[in-house]
Amino acid sequence: MYKISEIARKTGLSTATIRYYEQMGLLESKPKANHYREFDDTDIDWLKFIDNMKKTGMKLADIRHFSDLKQKGEETRKERLKLLARQETELIQKRKEIEQSLRFLETTKEITQSC
Repeated sequence: MYKISEIARKTGLSTATIRYYEQMGLLESKPKANHYREFDDTDIDWLKFIDNMKKTGMKLADIRHFSDLKQKGEETRKERLKLLARQETELIQKRKEIEQSLRFLETTKEITQSC
């Protein structure tokens, strides 16, 4: 079991972020008698999942929805896969936009160098 400061160190997230995720219902700590929160390795894995999903651009509300679906079990697998596929599609579109912007910059650099 870990304290929130240890979880923050292990995940790279701030304690404020972890508390915010708790308030949102994305993470449930195990309260102890001394009022400290306790977390385990499963919580570390889940926080890393949340962090990675945020890096894909997924909104916390969608991550929360994914979490709710996951807790409901196997019958929600198709809906969870749809959420992931939608996020993948958004990332692919962003990648295309970034690639287009990079080509524009390269062309602009070439024109600028030749002037």
